[in-house]
Parts: sequence; C-alpha cells; structure tokens
Amino acid sequence: MGDATAPDWNPDPLPRGRHRLPADVVRASQRERLLRAMLALVAENGYHATSVPDVVTRARVSRSAFYQEFDGKLDCFLVLCDERSRGMIEEVLEAAGDFGDRPWQEVIAGGMDAYLRWWRDRPEFARAFLVELPTVGTVGLEYRSTCGRSNLFAGLARYTRAPIGTCRLCRSSHRSWSSAGPPS
Repeated sequence: MGDATAPDWNPDPLPRGRHRLPADVVRASQRERLLRAMLALVAENGYHATSVPDVVTRARVSRSAFYQEFDGKLDCFLVLCDERSRGMIEEVLEAAGDFGDRPWQEVIAGGMDAYLRWWRDRPEFARAFLVELPTVGTVGLEYRSTCGRSNLFAGLARYTRAPIGTCRLCRSSHRSWSSAGPPS
C-alpha cells in the first residue's frame, strides 16, 4: 500500500446504478478510496484543514458510506495510520536480513537503510504519520507511540524466533527470548 499517488491506485468510483458487483467488493473499494483520499488531503493540507466533506468528495463516495465505515474524521485518520504502518517493521527486518555470520553493525546498517527508504518511498504517509498525527493532540501522540511499539515488538518477536535450541541474537544454545523471555 503506497501513497495515494501510487500508479496502482485507480481513483475512479465503481459503476453508478445497478451493477452485479458484490456488496463486499463495493464496500472494500469505497473504504480504500476513503483512506487514500484522507491520506492525500492530510498530506496536502494538514489534518486540521481536512474535513469529512473534502474526503468524501475526493473519494467519490457518499457521506453515509463514510459514516458506515468510520466514526468520524479522527477514526478514519487513525485507521489509515494503523493500516499503512503495519507492515513497515516486517519489511525493515526482512531487509536487514538474518544475522548469519555477518557483523551486527552490518545488520543494523541494513535495517536503518531499509527503514529510511521505507519512509522516503511514502512521502505522503511520512507527512501524515510523522508530522500530522501528533497535531491531533494527546490521542495522536499516544496512538503513534502505541502503534510503533506494538508493531516493533511484534516484528522483533517474529524475527528473533530461531530454530529450537539456538538464540538468533548470540547464536548460542540457550533458549531464545521468544520462548523464554529476556535473559535474566
């Protein structure tokens, strides 16, 4: 899921009137268009200058469709931030690669490079998440902190799982953190 300007996004609405598309396809299309419209508008104008009427106009959906999917502007924005950031940690850890016989500095450098590239490749989302989310207030700051922490620790937990009897962090035969918790 890239930014709203990604070439794989077709902003055109579904056919008007009667069509044979299943309801779940229609709803999924409307939801995606709403999230992409929210992203584009927040990146262009900022969170506070973005309104629900702006979002539904850009997404080409009705206001009632918006409120069937979201409780309001804040809910839509938080869902956007959650969904778009969910896979970042996995991508970064995958790009960093396995420790193998590589020095830890090389693994860290690979992870940092992937992290910075991830944000660089998503400029609209970078502005929305890093700049605009804190302007929502305490709820935005807490959400970003909680979202980042939970995604980070979940990703690290998956990454540190190693073959039974091997610790991926130090390659010794004691139990790994994922099965025994941190070393005492």
